[in-house]
Amino acid sequence: MPLKDVSIAVTIAIVLSAILLGATMGLSYASAEKDNRCVQIYFDKNDQRRAAVYAGQIQKLLFKAADDLRQVVTPIEEYRSGDLNRCVASVYLGTEFDNQVPRAFLLDYLSSQQHVMWLGYNIWQLGDQLEKQMGLRFVGMTRLHLRNNHPTYFKEVLFKGKTLDKTGFEQAELVATDFKKFHAVAEVRHNGTREVIPYIVQAGKRFYMADVPFTYLQDVEKEGILGDVLSDIVSRAQLKPISSVPIYKEVGL
Repeated sequence: MPLKDVSIAVTIAIVLSAILLGATMGLSYASAEKDNRCVQIYFDKNDQRRAAVYAGQIQKLLFKAADDLRQVVTPIEEYRSGDLNRCVASVYLGTEFDNQVPRAFLLDYLSSQQHVMWLGYNIWQLGDQLEKQMGLRFVGMTRLHLRNNHPTYFKEVLFKGKTLDKTGFEQAELVATDFKKFHAVAEVRHNGTREVIPYIVQAGKRFYMADVPFTYLQDVEKEGILGDVLSDIVSRAQLKPISSVPIYKEVGL
């Protein structure tokens, strides 16, 4: 697509998502507390313009998963202890590198009675609890390299028996230290070294996706991976504990 057309498409997406976000922001905390048939979307306040676009995309995916759930959108900076337990599921979009995530959210992410999915940056703020409770260690952000003038990075997503390419080369690099503590919903393979690392993981009711797929208009989102996972989270959150029933089988290599 020509650069001009991409620019126009992004501008339209920003406008539409801003309208959608503005309407949803009108939902109050009080209304969310009356019943738990809601889903919460948190975003980094300092990255509000871009986050508004992504929150709008998340909203559309959630609407496809369950159109009867109310959606509450709010900055992560306004998070208060216990908020994750108000709705059947929550999503945090980590789009600003090293944005300070409230300690209350970090603690609740590890202990919430409801389902919560974290995408993108700042997972390292969990410190050693990431390894202790989820069996994963953060070692840094992945990078793009050139081999014989050919770009190499963690490009090939392994998901439900399929191999899908993603265009975004940066993601959180996680090393598994205890396979008994987490389940690999999806993995990603380096197209040069063939190394495989986790991409989407589940540990009980906690989920983590190593990047935000909307950032690069990634093929993984065109194929609906995130929508698929969110749909399962919402449906299982309303029907039975997801911790006792893994969403997907391990991807065979």
